[in-house]
Amino acid sequence: MNRYTCRRTSAGARFLRHSLCLLLTTFAPLVAAETDEVADLATRLSNSDLGDRRAAAYRLAELAEAAAPAVPALIKALKDEDEQVWFQSVTALALIGPAASEAIDPLIADLDPD
Repeated sequence: MNRYTCRRTSAGARFLRHSLCLLLTTFAPLVAAETDEVADLATRLSNSDLGDRRAAAYRLAELAEAAAPAVPALIKALKDEDEQVWFQSVTALALIGPAASEAIDPLIADLDPD
C-alpha cells in the first residue's frame, strides 16, 4: 500500500464517519419522536372518547413494528366494546409481529364465545 492510498483511505474513513454522524443526528430525533408518539397512543387507547380510541388504534396499526411498546395497551384494547377499536388493535398486534407474542393467549381467549 502506498502513501497516496493511505491518505485516500483516511479521507474515505473520515467521510464515512461524518456521514454516519449526520445520519444519526438527523434520524435519532425521529425515532425518539416516534417512541413518544407510541407512548401517547397507548395511553389514548383507554381514553373515554371513542373517536380518540379509534384514532389511536388506527395509528398504532399504521406504525406496525414500531408500535411494539404499545403491546400491553393493545392487549387491553381487545376488550373494547367498539368493533373498530378491537379490529385496529388486532391489526396492530398482527403487524407488530413476533414482538407481540404475549398477545397470543388473549387473542385465543377472545375467540371463545363463553
